[in-house]
Amino acid sequence: MKGLISRIKAKKVPVLFFVIGGTVLVVLITLIVAAFLLQSPVRHELVLEAGHPFPKISEFLKNPNANASFITNIENVDTKVVEPSGHRIRINANGKEYTSNLKIIDTVAPSAEPERFYALLGERIDDPFPLVRNIQDASEVTARFAFQPNPYNAGTQILGVILTDGSKNSTSVLTSMYVLDYSPEVKVYAGSSLSTIDPKSFITNYPADDPNAPEVKFDDSITNVDFARLGQYKVGLVVGGQTAETVIDVIPPEKPIFGVANVSVLFGVDTELTPNAFIRDLIASDKAAVSFVTEPDYSIVGTQKIIVRVTDEKGEYTEGTAALEIIVDKEPPTILGELDKAVKINTPDVDFLEGVAATDNHDDNVEVTVDASRVNMKKVGTYNITYSAADTSGNKTTARGKIRVER
Repeated sequence: MKGLISRIKAKKVPVLFFVIGGTVLVVLITLIVAAFLLQSPVRHELVLEAGHPFPKISEFLKNPNANASFITNIENVDTKVVEPSGHRIRINANGKEYTSNLKIIDTVAPSAEPERFYALLGERIDDPFPLVRNIQDASEVTARFAFQPNPYNAGTQILGVILTDGSKNSTSVLTSMYVLDYSPEVKVYAGSSLSTIDPKSFITNYPADDPNAPEVKFDDSITNVDFARLGQYKVGLVVGGQTAETVIDVIPPEKPIFGVANVSVLFGVDTELTPNAFIRDLIASDKAAVSFVTEPDYSIVGTQKIIVRVTDEKGEYTEGTAALEIIVDKEPPTILGELDKAVKINTPDVDFLEGVAATDNHDDNVEVTVDASRVNMKKVGTYNITYSAADTSGNKTTARGKIRVER
């Protein structure tokens, strides 16, 4: 009996194990299927480097080919702004809403190119930005010098500019500054013109071989310089937006400069012209001497050539030829004005020349005289008077007038 029972138990054990094992397997398969069905098709988190474009919808999906769209308005997400905690991005996938976290980080240091900077001697440079160009970074960048430039050291200086972005990423750019030295005073010969003066000549170390060298020009004060008059004139020298004050010293020319003046005089008139009468617009030192090379001959009627010479203290001289015209004046003056007058009887000290004058073709001031000896101021009547005038050449004229003595 016991043996029979043992045989029966031995046959049931494998069956039991089979039943239990099958049940477990079914449960596991059910859990796996359920987990698969419940799994989100959207990635939990996406990391983006600042400054990059917003990711495509496929980058948020585990299956890039799945049908999905953004619920969040992605235009409101600024990918240039670092956001370590991330942006909550809502996505519609397979008709259901899911959420993914978009974390924006900045791990890239700024980049830039060196820019050669020009400065005037003595110009303090505190802003490093003009020494770099094409700065690239997703966030705002600050700049500082690795060491302060020396504005009093003329010529090229190698400098370092350190760029730092909002995430403290830094980079160093090796660049250069060129300090331009200028002359505090430049001598210019009198008689020069502004068009012949190059403002660059005031810069003692101007890099003419550099096509990017700054423009040099004068400011409006250059209009105050009189290149025909000796003296010192303050002018502003503008270099790359900066202005330095310098002086233009107008000095005597290498040789005296002048123009000639033609002169006319009357024959027979006592005239003694100096050499200066034949010179105009003289540009020379105060010590320059003027002399005749050919003296005027006042006894010759007509036109003659007169050569004058200006000699400076160095012995340099310039000559010029002028014309002297000696004219015979045969035309007398003309008497004009109030020749006839009415006066009251017994009027004392009557001025018969009042309102009367004379003009002449050569003389500016011709004297008029009057002969009123026939006028009797104590008796009513009309009397004749005579006006007379003569020019320096001896030409004479007369004019008659009438004086009415009335009660």
